[in-house]
Amino acid sequence: MKLCSLILLFSLIGLPVSAHQQTQEYLAIEENITRVEDYYLRQDENLPYEAVVNLSSQVVQNRQYYSSHTLAKVFALLADAAASKGDLVGAMQFARDGLTINIIEPSLRLNLLLKVAKGHFARGNFQRVFDIAGEMLVLADGAQAIKYRLMALAYRAMSNALLNYAEQALSDLHQVELLLARHQELSQTLELLQLLAQTRFYLHDYQSALSMQQAILKMRFDLSKKKNIEQTYLQLAQAYRFNGKLDDAYHAFWEAKTFAEEKSAAILVGYAQLGLGQVLFAQGAYGEADKALVKAESLFKEENLKSPYLTTLIALAKTRQERRGPASAYPYLRQAEKLAETMELAREHIDLYPLLSAMYRGKQDIPRALHALLTYTELHEQFLLNKPLPALEGPALLTSEKSKQLAAKLVEKNALHASFSEKYQIQQKIIMILAVLVILLMLFLLGGWLKYRAKKLNLAYDEVEQASDVLASPVKIKQIYQLAYKMARKYEYPLTVGYLSINNWKELSFRFNKKILMEVTKTVATLVNEYSGEFDRAGMLDEGEYLLLCPHQSGQEVEEKLRKLTESIKVRFFANLGEFSVNITFSYDVPSVQDIDPYVFLAKLTDSMGNKSLS
Repeated sequence: MKLCSLILLFSLIGLPVSAHQQTQEYLAIEENITRVEDYYLRQDENLPYEAVVNLSSQVVQNRQYYSSHTLAKVFALLADAAASKGDLVGAMQFARDGLTINIIEPSLRLNLLLKVAKGHFARGNFQRVFDIAGEMLVLADGAQAIKYRLMALAYRAMSNALLNYAEQALSDLHQVELLLARHQELSQTLELLQLLAQTRFYLHDYQSALSMQQAILKMRFDLSKKKNIEQTYLQLAQAYRFNGKLDDAYHAFWEAKTFAEEKSAAILVGYAQLGLGQVLFAQGAYGEADKALVKAESLFKEENLKSPYLTTLIALAKTRQERRGPASAYPYLRQAEKLAETMELAREHIDLYPLLSAMYRGKQDIPRALHALLTYTELHEQFLLNKPLPALEGPALLTSEKSKQLAAKLVEKNALHASFSEKYQIQQKIIMILAVLVILLMLFLLGGWLKYRAKKLNLAYDEVEQASDVLASPVKIKQIYQLAYKMARKYEYPLTVGYLSINNWKELSFRFNKKILMEVTKTVATLVNEYSGEFDRAGMLDEGEYLLLCPHQSGQEVEEKLRKLTESIKVRFFANLGEFSVNITFSYDVPSVQDIDPYVFLAKLTDSMGNKSLS
């Protein structure tokens, strides 16, 4: 029964239980499960590994509340987090812990087995890599497991190459070619491409490996997948080194070190320091090589990585021998000899035995010197003299050439796809930005037009539906007057201009309060609007001064209109002002041909009110 069901049951039967606390715990567990599923589905280089580690710690510490399925996915995520730091051995241990859980889902088991294979490869256990790849191939028989089948074939090809089974390695690569021909969507998997490039490297086809690694690095930049780019730089640097391009190798190792230091991946820093030391030694810079190798030796010893640690000890022995003489190399050679007895050796380790033989010969220990020389002869025959790849004939040679062509086509196709994808994404972004700008511009123009239309409608409304007690403002009536004056002159029709003034307005404003003045103003405006004809326009020039524009009307008609307006003002309102007597005057005139300036005419009009007044 789920925890929430128990809480409900306890609450119904009245048992004392902290329902709120129980509910919070249940919700936290559900949230953790959801986050685990989300991270597991997103398994890629862009996972937030710090968040993954924190979440995994919560789940593992309270594992009794989680299913075996969730726990196994947590261990897979922890393995990814460790691998991102270059700790493939630690990742292998997490994957092993996940495999101890009863897992039903085959794809989850394949995922964990793949991480174990990576760890064994890092430790130099190439036979174990071969065995695990075989186990994966047995499980990966469905359509949903094609990716794992490809990875298993790639790891088996690489282990075959390292175990000196070149024909079997090429056969595995040919199977990869056939599978990718049917599942081209997987041809962009960077991890798979890097495995194929490394396989070419271990088959001593250094030029093909270099070409592939260069293209993979370009793909990383084109696809913006730079999270684990230091691992690509390491493999590219090795390809440069074995192709004799030491300057390029040095720069690639330096880039790998820089990126590894940024993410605090100590193991990857160790590999980069080892590579720098080997390149500097080959260039004769023994002092700088010694410094880089000492740092690498310290890091590998601390992380307990036998294979790179042995390689570093051998490189240090060579460097010390060149700098300070044979005796200074002996401590490193003895450590390396003891370590080599307990591990599976790789091609890069066989240089130990000529050094051991020389050391024992210098100490007059001839039996050990001979034994070291015989061991070197056996390993040299295994790794160097018996090189099947260049001597292949017939179908095997054809397979090799097809494998090279496959590698070249895969990388070229994916590089072109990455380049096209990048350009397509840039074009899409540009189109999107331009579309947004166009939409914003259209919205801006539409908004401006609507605002202008609203303003125009409001003005028209104000003009047409203007309140009866409101007149045009001084600024507005002057604009109307000037326009009407020019129109009358242009089309030669009479325009009678009337002017009305309350001469003692200042005395009125002094004797009465603002409320009464406001009522007076509204009353005058109402009466002016009542006596204005349909085509007349009226407005206030100043406090107590009003202007009437009467087109197509004679002076007598306007005079009669102004006289009636003056009488109405006095009768309607100012009778309520008590003993106060207002002095109202008016004047009118029609501009003649000689009246060119409307404001000069208006000035004349306001000065000619003496004979046309009513008090």
